[in-house]
Amino acid sequence: MRYFMLFLLLMGWAYGLAQTPKFQVADHIWADSLGNHRVVVSVKNPLEGAEVQVNWRRRDKDAVGKVLIITDSRGIPVKNILIRHIDRECGDFIFQPISGAGNYYVYYMPWSGHKWEGGFEGDYLHHQPIAEPDWTNRIELNKDGLQSAHVVAIQARTAFDSFYPMEVVAKETEVKELIDKYNDPFLLFTEDRKHPIKMFDDLPFRWIQRGPDSTFSGVADRNEYYVFQVGVFASHRELNDLKVVYKNTPFPVTCFNLEGVDSKGRSFKKNEDVKKGRVQPLWFGADIPITAKAGHYDFDIIIKDNKGFAKTINVRLEIKNQILADRGDSELWRLSRLRWLNSRLGIDENNTRQYSPLVVKGNAIKAKTGSVYLNKYGLPRSILIGQKSLLAAPIGFNIQTANPSGQIKGTPVHFTHLASGMVKWESSWDNASYSIQYKGSMESDGYL
Repeated sequence: MRYFMLFLLLMGWAYGLAQTPKFQVADHIWADSLGNHRVVVSVKNPLEGAEVQVNWRRRDKDAVGKVLIITDSRGIPVKNILIRHIDRECGDFIFQPISGAGNYYVYYMPWSGHKWEGGFEGDYLHHQPIAEPDWTNRIELNKDGLQSAHVVAIQARTAFDSFYPMEVVAKETEVKELIDKYNDPFLLFTEDRKHPIKMFDDLPFRWIQRGPDSTFSGVADRNEYYVFQVGVFASHRELNDLKVVYKNTPFPVTCFNLEGVDSKGRSFKKNEDVKKGRVQPLWFGADIPITAKAGHYDFDIIIKDNKGFAKTINVRLEIKNQILADRGDSELWRLSRLRWLNSRLGIDENNTRQYSPLVVKGNAIKAKTGSVYLNKYGLPRSILIGQKSLLAAPIGFNIQTANPSGQIKGTPVHFTHLASGMVKWESSWDNASYSIQYKGSMESDGYL
């Protein structure tokens, strides 16, 4: 009996693994109104019905309210679909394989509306159409006419649409088992820059498979700004005022979530709290100099909360001999541009290297992008980009009053500040009825 129970447990474990489908990107795109995700299933026999049981591990919490659209390999839609159970973790449904044996496609996030660059208006389709009663009765009465369809894969329409691997959710039971196994207030999970942590209320299934981390390994080049992450999962209680301590860092390392430079160029530090059950990704940047020698570099990142509990990640970076001239900025996947968040370039009044210093001659201001010619009041009388004038006429004010008070007099435009990246000017005019003061500035990038 003991061996029989062990056999059942092993079979159940193997069955659970077999039910985790492959995630892949389709070889070709389909109509976007069908949604960006589908399950590919294979039917072996031309029977009355095929049952699909899929662990799709969806991120959307309202999966039960979305319509399923099923087509055969030619795109012909299946009319008869019987939903047995659907939630975000798994789905169980029966459909009529209208074209006999072969592959069928289950689109589980179809929508209706209008897309444009950067967004869309509309909604997912709701209210699953009711199957024909005669077919439903035949399915219920004739179990021999029902077969199990094989789940081949879960496909995304494009690589950009893919949920794999960071948006494939762990099941509630799996998360509970993880929490019960580790009694620590929080658990740490490391990720390379290629796998940004996107879910804050769920754990990725890959974290369940892998378990918590105490180490991280990465590969970088000389002169690269190398970015990686540590996900903090508040497994047992709320965490307050997370802090990071570095030990034996061979070059500067920063945590963008906890420290940085604001828009005024001032350094700041930030408190970070994590509610129980949530995930907080901490993004780190390692500033690898061009003088770094190829080899392995080890250092520690210690993460702790205000109650004194701490965990350590041992980081090992393998530095290759290759030099990245632009720090990695031309290859967006490296995310090296994150360091721009802490840049002070352009905050002072000096021109940046992409732009020439401003040149002032008389009332003319010349920049790399064009020239501005001011009138005596300090308003542009002409703006030239190359040889093309942007103004149809000089800019001016036509001031009308009920009681004209004579000619306006004042001080013509004069420059009050001259720097390579910014110039400022002003003028003032008045008469018996009113006074006018003009103030203007221009920056080396053309901002006026």
